[in-house]
Amino acid sequence: MEFQEELGYSLSKNEVKYITTVKRKKHIVDLYYTKQNINIDELELQASEVESVTWLTREEIEEFIDNKEFHKNHGILFHELIKYLD
Repeated sequence: MEFQEELGYSLSKNEVKYITTVKRKKHIVDLYYTKQNINIDELELQASEVESVTWLTREEIEEFIDNKEFHKNHGILFHELIKYLD
């Protein structure tokens, strides 16, 4: 899975749930959900694919969406994601 390649973190298929795919002109974004206790400081980011990783609360995600602080397609993805946070 992409987690291992891009974040240096292993997850089995039964630990993740597929949510949606957004197709853009130059790439495809697949969104998955997992509930894990991950120390993001220990991740090994693939520099060509991942710029940074951060934790956001549900409220922070909703605020970013409302304020259009996410790229439009990312806002759509995160809007889908918060359905799984309840």
